[in-house]
Amino acid sequence: MKKILTFFLVLIMVITLIPAAVLTASSATNATVDITLPGGNTGEIQLAIDVMAEEGGGTVTVTGSRTNVNTLLKLTIPENVKLVWKAVYTGSPRMLELSGAGIFEIAEGADIQGMDDWIISCNASEAKDLKILVSGGSVSGSATAISGNKSNITVTGGALSTTGKNGCAIRTDVQGAGTFAGCAGNVMIDGGEILATGSNGVAIQTSYGNITINGGKITATGENGQSVYTGDGNIDVNGGTITAVNRAVNINGVHYGNFKIYDGIIKTTGIGSETVWVESGIIAVYGGEITAEGNNSKVLGARNQAIVYGGKVNAEGADSCAIYLPAGVGAYLEGTCIEQTFAIDARNMLVEVDAFKIPRSRHNKSTGITIILGEGTAVWDCTGERPVIILNPIMVGTPKIEWGEYTDKNELPEKGDINFDGKVNGMDLLLMKQHILDVPGKKIAEGTDAFWAADMNDDDKINGMDLLLLKKKILK
Repeated sequence: MKKILTFFLVLIMVITLIPAAVLTASSATNATVDITLPGGNTGEIQLAIDVMAEEGGGTVTVTGSRTNVNTLLKLTIPENVKLVWKAVYTGSPRMLELSGAGIFEIAEGADIQGMDDWIISCNASEAKDLKILVSGGSVSGSATAISGNKSNITVTGGALSTTGKNGCAIRTDVQGAGTFAGCAGNVMIDGGEILATGSNGVAIQTSYGNITINGGKITATGENGQSVYTGDGNIDVNGGTITAVNRAVNINGVHYGNFKIYDGIIKTTGIGSETVWVESGIIAVYGGEITAEGNNSKVLGARNQAIVYGGKVNAEGADSCAIYLPAGVGAYLEGTCIEQTFAIDARNMLVEVDAFKIPRSRHNKSTGITIILGEGTAVWDCTGERPVIILNPIMVGTPKIEWGEYTDKNELPEKGDINFDGKVNGMDLLLMKQHILDVPGKKIAEGTDAFWAADMNDDDKINGMDLLLLKKKILK
């Protein structure tokens, strides 16, 4: 009771100095500051925060509107205080500088705009434990919308955008000495929209901080723009949509940093784009859909390893690459995924994915495989439980590609059973003769089960030799 009385006594003293509409308190744990002119005073925000902290903590909400601001507002938010910003606040290049260990929330109704430099920034040395939450409203400008430094940032709604060259909507752990994984700022996106429209712009960027995307929309529309970038942090995608013209996901550090996707959509639209690139870590695809729409593009690229357990990896443009590992031997695989031509570099590659299929006519064949890098040959090997591409000569790391969703060899029709009736007899012999004699309407289409069954010696032809072998089989 004594603390509550003290709190209200302080408020009464403040109210005698400023207009009554500026600062109000609904309870001992909630206060509201209206910054609207005339009478609104941004200095009362820190006062309300300090009073709230002194009385055990609570929430301070900022409302109203202030435009043409030309001074930087510095706020320290203690651990036991949450500052909720719902005000319109526009003007100078640098709008807000935050420190402390509390929570700063941008909520519905907020509209914070700046012209250059950063708009909201956390003091690199004094805001390591500060948490930033964006649940609604908007922050926009031509440079960095939110510079979190070592603070963690969570977005569940609202919109963050940057329009300028080299601009960044969200940026963490990029300033000050001692920035390393142990004190990095992490980013989590559960909803909302993050947008970078300028050239070389980045929607989300960290140096060492991890980025987790569970929902929302992240877009980079500018030339050479990137949607999600980290130096040596990890990127996990569990949902949402990530789109860019040139590069959607980039992990470019030299020490570590892995990429995983379980669900969601990642897409690039430009010519010569790279949808996902990982410099030193590993790519692991468990689900979702990753696509490069433009020609001469790469969907997944890494210098280490890419593992595809599920989902879809689509290279839709001409001369595009579904999986690119530049350290090894490459192969063009035509028509195995989306009936387009795309390249796959097979070094250190393990692929088990529903989206890739091997036509039966290519089992145990080199059909559709053309070596484009290095020397050697490549051939489908279907002698084991799963078809693989074997590269010869075998390079360091035993490069091979294993493909999922294929027709098991035990499910294939018996050689010679062209009509799939479970028997090899005179009816199959008649069908083969009609094909060889070019009887109209009786040709056996290449790539079909029937063609595979009729090609008795697996030379990709149906001719007199196959007819002879079929006769011998029937007479046994």
